[in-house]
Amino acid sequence: MSVKLVRYISLALLIAWMGVIFCFSAQDEKDSAKVSEGVVVKVAEVVYPDYEKLEEPQKKEVLDKFYMPIRKAAHFFEFFVLAGIAFVFFLTFKKLSGKSKILLPLCFSVIYALSDELHQSSVAGRACRFTDVCIDSAGVLLAVLIAFLIIRKTRGDKIG
Repeated sequence: MSVKLVRYISLALLIAWMGVIFCFSAQDEKDSAKVSEGVVVKVAEVVYPDYEKLEEPQKKEVLDKFYMPIRKAAHFFEFFVLAGIAFVFFLTFKKLSGKSKILLPLCFSVIYALSDELHQSSVAGRACRFTDVCIDSAGVLLAVLIAFLIIRKTRGDKIG
């Protein structure tokens, strides 16, 4: 596959994934909670095979236990994917140095995480949280580190 084709495909995926993140952040508190609760119920059904047989107070206790960790894992995952796509996109630019091919997707993704939290603060019932930016950034950092290690392993010492 040509480098230009990879560039255009990764750019399209990058823009699409940014749109997905934007749409999730544009949900008001009620809609966002409904999506999260749906995911939490699915996780609870897997982790607790007898979940459906539990009494309502027990179900609520199980859901409460998983609610925040799953929401935070979603933040991590969204930006892990974003940084992975960004890494592939910036890798297609031959004139960039090896360091730039690492720093650009990292900075781009963290800046998008910051802008996402600012956007979220303008949505009813949502807020801008520094902890979410940190979680997003951890996802970014892990994605870039994994991508770097894969490239290093397959290409040798150079990313360039």
